[in-house]
Amino acid sequence: ENIWNAKDADGNLFIQSIVNKSLATKNGQCEFERYPWKNAGENEVRWKVAAITYFEPWDWVIGAGSYIDEFERPVYTVTRSILISSAIALVIGTLAAYSLARLRFFGSSTLARSVLFMYLIPSSLLFIPLFLIMRNLGVINTPWSLILPALTWAFGVFLMRQFFLTIPRDFEDAARIDGANAWQTALRIKIPLIRDSVILTGVFSIIGTLQLFAEPQVLRSISTSISSTYTPNLLAFTAASGNAYNYAAAVSFLLAMATAVLSFVFLRLTQRWENS
Repeated sequence: ENIWNAKDADGNLFIQSIVNKSLATKNGQCEFERYPWKNAGENEVRWKVAAITYFEPWDWVIGAGSYIDEFERPVYTVTRSILISSAIALVIGTLAAYSLARLRFFGSSTLARSVLFMYLIPSSLLFIPLFLIMRNLGVINTPWSLILPALTWAFGVFLMRQFFLTIPRDFEDAARIDGANAWQTALRIKIPLIRDSVILTGVFSIIGTLQLFAEPQVLRSISTSISSTYTPNLLAFTAASGNAYNYAAAVSFLLAMATAVLSFVFLRLTQRWENS
């Protein structure tokens, strides 16, 4: 098949452009070519990117291409899962921690101790119960099959409860005298006082979501929405399994850098608030 005169979705001779660009490269240099492509029978135009180089000893143009959205989709999926699960877990964890620290009801002490006990249970023991719950909820083949289990983060509840306990009850009494109800006391007094702790818990939640591996590795066999690139750790594992060790090392390095950046941002924010 002669593809020299092949055209992209815009009518451009992209093969000729790829060859001419590769011939202009130096030894070992790699260039990239972006072009719109539309497959037969499809209505949507998708952008492709090709990495090209010229191997002069053989007079070969070597290239490898892929759809751009195949790179962007894993990033979007991971970012969406992290933001949704971390935000909801932070809200639920804050409310649960405040309830366990300040509200008195039957079994509150036992429930508070059971939160720490939940943290001691290995997550691998919860895979089957979580699968049954996700199946009954009808979210097996959706991203919610991984987002919902992350909402029950016992360590975050325990951590924020300990910070709530450090706030003197005199603040509550003063707020009650001024006519504030329980919600106003929590939102306007308690939570601002533990602002650093809330941010720290959020950072821990994001880092924990970034490092998820066992859960998606098990659930991907029963959920079509969980691919091999669903989390950075799973992506690195998949790359290493395919002998792409350089790629796996790059993903691991970026994951470590993301953790370091989040920790640095948290420290800078807390220092700024302390100095203000």
